[in-house]
Amino acid sequence: MPAVDLFRDCPGYAEAARREREIRDVPFLGLPETVAGIDCAPLTLRRLMWLQMVKCPFLTSATVEQLKAKPNIAADIVGFFWVVSPLFDAGNKRKRKRFDRQLEKAGLMKMDGNHVISEIKTYMDESFLDSEEGPAEKSFYSNAASIGFLCHKLFGLEIDLWENSWLRRIYRHMTGRPNAIDIPLKIVRQYVRAHRNSQNPTIFTNRLSDERVKEWMRGMNSGKKN
Repeated sequence: MPAVDLFRDCPGYAEAARREREIRDVPFLGLPETVAGIDCAPLTLRRLMWLQMVKCPFLTSATVEQLKAKPNIAADIVGFFWVVSPLFDAGNKRKRKRFDRQLEKAGLMKMDGNHVISEIKTYMDESFLDSEEGPAEKSFYSNAASIGFLCHKLFGLEIDLWENSWLRRIYRHMTGRPNAIDIPLKIVRQYVRAHRNSQNPTIFTNRLSDERVKEWMRGMNSGKKN
């Protein structure tokens, strides 16, 4: 019996593995992400905490249908795009007006609601690809502490509580040393995995490609039973 080759034998595995690699590689290129055709910044711990503060429904495990049925889902969608916008600056009215004009130009309110919500959920899910947790209804205080500790230990970075000071912003710009909570989660989580594996070789889960293998194996086992 020939050896099993998942890329050859498992339907959808090659595409899922390719997508995983793309999700992991692209954040290192510094390229903007898009959600429903709208430019967004990568999800960082800082932005995640803002989404929690405004009770963003896209941090829950609710389905597209459940989210669309929410009474104020249109406002929730706009609020989400504002927090993940490259222009986001809480309380800055000038930037908020620029953002509102961008959304109007993009025609967000004319888009299909199911498509927009699905795209937002994909953005969130991909940001947690290498996380041991999902985004659904969790407290991320311990995550902030663990990420801050790891970034400090490995790279000498810190969670700067005075980040909003204009002097701190100049310092960050001149030194190129980011605040730990402003590093994209897609990058941080890969460092967390790499660090864990260097300390103790670990078997991790690849959410996209492993799911294809599970489906394939269920189909194989079902066929054997019949």
